[in-house]
Amino acid sequence: RRGLPVVILGPHGVGKRQLALCAWSHSHRAWKEFEEVACAQRSREAAHARLFGAAPGALEGRSERLQGAVERANGGVVFLDEVDALDPATQYALLRFLETREYEPLGGGHRRFSDVHMVCASVRDLRAEVQRGAFREDLWYRLAGRVVEVPPLRDRPEDVDAFLQARSLSA
Repeated sequence: RRGLPVVILGPHGVGKRQLALCAWSHSHRAWKEFEEVACAQRSREAAHARLFGAAPGALEGRSERLQGAVERANGGVVFLDEVDALDPATQYALLRFLETREYEPLGGGHRRFSDVHMVCASVRDLRAEVQRGAFREDLWYRLAGRVVEVPPLRDRPEDVDAFLQARSLSA
C-alpha cells in the first residue's frame, strides 16, 4: 500500500515535524522506521548520500558504504525537511525514485529498491518556487499528493498548550 506523498507547508516552529511524526505513528507503517533528512544542512553530495546512500569511497573521508534514509526506512516513512533546499540533481534523483521506487547510491553501484512513504516540509511556498524555476514542477506534482498548510501558532492560540505538551513529550 503506497500512500500519497504529503507536503507540509508553514513557517518555522509551527510543528511540521510533529505532524509528520503523528502521520507516521498513526499509519500502517508505524512498525517501520521514520527517517528524517534535513535538506538545508547538506551539500549536494551529502544530501544525495543522506537520502540514497553512498558507495565506498564516494564521500571524502568515508571508505565504507553509507546506507541512505530510503534504505533504512524501507517500509516506513522518510521525512524531508526543507525539501526546497535540494539541488537540481538531487531533485531529479528524488523524482526518479518517486516514479520507480529505485535509486542509485552516490558513487554508483547497483540500483536498489525501497518502498517508503514520503513526507516533505518547507517554509517556502513550493508552488511559488516552481513558478520561479527554483523547484522542479514535475517533482512538485509527484510530492503534492496531499498538501497541508499549517498557519503560524500566533494565528491559532488554542493549539499552543497542546503543541508545547507534545514538544515536551518528544524531548
